Amino acid sequence: MLKRLRPGPGVMQRLRHWTSELLVVAIGVLLALWAQAWFEARRDADSHRETIGQLDHMFHRALVVAAARMSTADCARRRIAELDAALRASDGQWTAMPIPGLPPPMRSGQFPPVYLADSEVLPTALFDLARGNGTLAALPPESRAWYEQAERQLTWLREAWTAGEAPKAALSLLGVDGPLGEAARDEMRQALVALDNENHVVVIRANSLARLARERGIAPTAEDLAAYREKLVRDRGFFGACVVEVDPLSMEPATPQGG
Repeated sequence: MLKRLRPGPGVMQRLRHWTSELLVVAIGVLLALWAQAWFEARRDADSHRETIGQLDHMFHRALVVAAARMSTADCARRRIAELDAALRASDGQWTAMPIPGLPPPMRSGQFPPVYLADSEVLPTALFDLARGNGTLAALPPESRAWYEQAERQLTWLREAWTAGEAPKAALSLLGVDGPLGEAARDEMRQALVALDNENHVVVIRANSLARLARERGIAPTAEDLAAYREKLVRDRGFFGACVVEVDPLSMEPATPQGG
């Protein structure tokens, strides 16, 4: 009969050694994979926080600019109507109307400014970045829905401001002295219509932004309020007392102190 073979002490010792080595290697690989996943998750979380911070900063900026535009909305409507009437009544000559208190480069203007536009462009491409790096997908459904609504409002607002650049450029011709032909008057009146439409869009979008801010519990920071009041002072220098202070969270006239 065949005898059962038993491994000697040396073989068993080597098996135990190899098994220990394999366990050490396996544990090392698992730890490395865990560490890599942890670092990637932390990196993604940092990226998401940074992206959300950029989106929130843009929203705050837009809220301030929209509030400033709401403050001058009635002024703009009046000036547009006045200038339109003056253009219709013009017999081809334009009479210079100096504007007091303007900086020297702007003193050649022939009619009070009908509209003020901030040069800030809303970087709404940040929403594409937020989708691309997974920031929006990582948000709870309610938060994600809020940012999607904000994107729609900010995109419409950006498009309105971008579309208004051509009419503002056309109205800059008013700084030129001399005859004003019928075609030029018509072009300027068309530019006024475009700016009036833009003003209407901004009022609607400003109210929508304020509603979103209230829903999210956003409160303007001290920096936001300082930026708004800086614009308020600037705009009153152009438009005068018709500029009213509004509450950025309601877009309604602010309650006077003690009122």
